[in-house]
Amino acid sequence: MMNRTPINLPELQIQKIENFNNQVSVTAHAKASTAICPTCGVVSHRIHSYYWRKGKDLPMSGQLTELRIEARRFRCTNQTCAKRTFVQRFDFLPFKAQRTARFTTILQAIAFSLGGEAGHRLAAQLQMPTSAASLLRLIRNWSPPQPPMPRIVGIDDWALRKRVSYGTIVVDLETHKPIELLKDRTAVTVKDWLLEHKGIEVIARDRSGEYALGAKEGAPQALQVADRFHLLQNLKQMLDRLLTNMYQQIRPLLVEQKDKAEPIITHLLTSIRDTSTSERKASKASREQRLQTYQQIKQLQIAGWKIGQIARRLDINPTTVRKYFYAESFPERNRRSTGGSILNPYLSYLESRYQEGCQNAMKLWREIREKGYPGTHRQVSKWMSKRRHQGETIVDNQQNNTMIEIINPANLPPAVTDKIPSARQLAWLMMCEADQLKEEECELLLHIGQHTQVKQIYSLAQRFIQMVKKQQIEQLEEWLKDCKASCIAMFQTFAARIEQDSAAIRAALETEWSNGQTEGQINRLKLLKRQMYGRAKFDLLRKRVLYAA
Repeated sequence: MMNRTPINLPELQIQKIENFNNQVSVTAHAKASTAICPTCGVVSHRIHSYYWRKGKDLPMSGQLTELRIEARRFRCTNQTCAKRTFVQRFDFLPFKAQRTARFTTILQAIAFSLGGEAGHRLAAQLQMPTSAASLLRLIRNWSPPQPPMPRIVGIDDWALRKRVSYGTIVVDLETHKPIELLKDRTAVTVKDWLLEHKGIEVIARDRSGEYALGAKEGAPQALQVADRFHLLQNLKQMLDRLLTNMYQQIRPLLVEQKDKAEPIITHLLTSIRDTSTSERKASKASREQRLQTYQQIKQLQIAGWKIGQIARRLDINPTTVRKYFYAESFPERNRRSTGGSILNPYLSYLESRYQEGCQNAMKLWREIREKGYPGTHRQVSKWMSKRRHQGETIVDNQQNNTMIEIINPANLPPAVTDKIPSARQLAWLMMCEADQLKEEECELLLHIGQHTQVKQIYSLAQRFIQMVKKQQIEQLEEWLKDCKASCIAMFQTFAARIEQDSAAIRAALETEWSNGQTEGQINRLKLLKRQMYGRAKFDLLRKRVLYAA
């Protein structure tokens, strides 16, 4: 009967199975009467002594399972062997281990999937208790299999700690699997890795100069391919800076278009919530601080300082320095849009009833409630309070001899200009194809196209986007000439950098390879980092990324 127990331990003869304290105890002894010496390989049948081995096995029926095995110690019959005695070995229970191999395999899978603390909690629920440190040791002890020699790889950077330290991921674009994580993103590190992998034929990369240099020195025979997504990203970054510099010139056209497109009635709710005194003070203090930073950067720029030097001197992010460095005037911030209101669909009806002479907020609320308005009367009351004051002129306060200005419908620039697009939003609109834009967005671009330089910027940007998306390499030379002939300094600089990386960009427009797969693997890497609460060391993160592949 014992041999029929549903326990997969072919090397053992099970003697008894006991159940106590929510735990299953399996007692057994080895079937084999001989053993092989692990040192010399000679088979021995001479028993020296017996001892008990204990080990955890997979749980049975939701209960912790423990094995108690009567093992033997043998004498080695080889007189020349350095070992006089040796213990009997089992395939399912490694030497000196306190858990079976299959138990360890499951714990290892839990560790790679969830990490230390989360894996520790799940293992306890599965009746496989172990510590978080043990799970992390299982990750570190895992040896990744040696991948086949790659031919076509994608290289990109990832943030170990954003804006502080970065690493490099290498992906085999043919097998769609990451094959290595490097500790930094320098040319030397990339070069050393490439020198160890001689058979690489194609390297897809972003526009980083470090990667270009590392690939050139480490694999001169390989074809470098610039990633098309990063080309468009470079264009977007350049448009952001360019339109930020020109924003004060474009702003009047934006306000004019917004006033024309939206009648005043659609903005009656923008001032329902009054800004508090503390909010106004905080906004003013923030603007003064930004203005001071802008002036400091401009002074250092005039003195001949570069962007990196200014960033280190003022301890400011280089992106912020670059924004102010290229700005022709101080870039004001647009007030954030107040968003929509559930009262907006009923503003036309409320305005018409107001013009008819009805100024009873409760009555108007009951009327629009019958038309489907789901809100309370408070919004209607606020709207009515503001509407009553619109159209009034300056009131003379005789008590304190001051003049109080009441908002006039013809004088609502903050309400109207709240929703004009920022420089970044304009750059995004210029990156979109015409069939992806709404009708009002197309009209906006057409309206600001009255500015000659904006029209030229939009034309050059759209031509570059179509050239990259449709891989029209024959258009590259003509586009570069038009950029150089334009009076836009940033486009001239952008074209010059394209020419510097001409071979990789031509390969991007001619071949099918890109860094899309690499970006996907970076997304997976970020997910693993979040699961580890951002506390993973590089070695742990590397093992988890390679295991997930």
